[in-house]
Amino acid sequence: SACTKSLTPTMVFSRRSTEMVAVSDPIVARALTFIMANALRPLSVTDVVAATGASRRYIERRFLKVTGVSPKQTITTVRINKVKRLLAENTHSLAEIAEVTGFSDAKALVSVFHKKTGLTISAFRAQI
Repeated sequence: SACTKSLTPTMVFSRRSTEMVAVSDPIVARALTFIMANALRPLSVTDVVAATGASRRYIERRFLKVTGVSPKQTITTVRINKVKRLLAENTHSLAEIAEVTGFSDAKALVSVFHKKTGLTISAFRAQI
């Protein structure tokens, strides 16, 4: 008889395609598209606002209503998802990861990562 083993994934990473959100609001859709294309470079909500041509207040209110999160939270989520993928590869230093994911430095990356995931970098790496 064949031995059947159940495999449980230890970590699931979202791809860029799964990070996209279909929204009916064209301004929010434009903002989301801009964030997805630019989140891995230094990016602020002001940049998102400029790319949409709408006011900051409008963008923040509509974005929250349509997606349930702020533009800033979305930028951070996209960055953290990329950080997780790079940490899983285990071939980059924290400074390199910070640089390619839009964080000012490794210290900022470590701080935001811990706030967003509840894990230290070491604890995350131990899980993978």
